[in-house]
Amino acid sequence: MPRTPIADVPDGAARKISGRIELEDAAIRSPLTGTECSVWAITVDEVGMGDSVLRGAKCQGVPFRVRDASGVARVIPDGARLGTTGKAFNYLPGA
Repeated sequence: MPRTPIADVPDGAARKISGRIELEDAAIRSPLTGTECSVWAITVDEVGMGDSVLRGAKCQGVPFRVRDASGVARVIPDGARLGTTGKAFNYLPGA
């Protein structure tokens, strides 16, 4: 999906946007790293011989704004499909 300038996104529409995040309220903390963030997500995968099975997932977020050169969008993370360029950590028991 190509990126859409925020000014061209109809209210309530799902589009791919990018820009700078501005928190509306206090940040939350990631339960794994303790870092402040607007959204965190954790998935638990069971990895076997050549396959992987999702065993659990949890996420939490607070409303925030995304600003680009064309405007500002308010994002409510509940139920949103979000992709980030943030950090990812892998934990492999016994490794």
